[in-house]
Amino acid sequence: MIVASAGRRIDAPGADSERFPERRVAAVRERIRRALEDAGARTLVCSAACGADLIALDVAGELGIARHIIIPAPLDEFRAHSVVDGGRPGEWGTLFDRLVSEARASGELELVDFPERGSQVYLKINAAILDRAATHAAESGDAVEVFAIWDGALAGRTDYTQDFVETARRRGIPVGIAAPDSQQPPG
Repeated sequence: MIVASAGRRIDAPGADSERFPERRVAAVRERIRRALEDAGARTLVCSAACGADLIALDVAGELGIARHIIIPAPLDEFRAHSVVDGGRPGEWGTLFDRLVSEARASGELELVDFPERGSQVYLKINAAILDRAATHAAESGDAVEVFAIWDGALAGRTDYTQDFVETARRRGIPVGIAAPDSQQPPG
């Protein structure tokens, strides 16, 4: 199975609503572990923002699952705006640096420099993740499944995780969802 994943970032201090509080990291980590094991994942394809992405990449590495990271270039800009921004709690920068280094060494780091900036980049990355997962599946003969850490609530006018889930469903890809604040496995 090729698993494409996306999800919530860790809540910034003083966030208007609680979507993925830091206290849920261990539970989400365990849920991701079970989902990857249950799926028989051979490859994980995702981006590398703080929260669900980095947790999934780290767990996949612990399980010996191949990882393919797709991020918009330049790397330092993505790190500043999607990993260590807003004073989010945790050691996300250190984890990001390690995982990017490992992906670079294995040839599984894909930097996509879109001409657009801002929110359009994140919508395009969603499509790129699903496209790369489909390519891996075609090469290996595996199926693709999506796993999202998402509370189902919209996060502003554009919700990138919702877009990821809806795009996968439009493509006919099975989707498993686990809320960051839930004890339930994905479903």
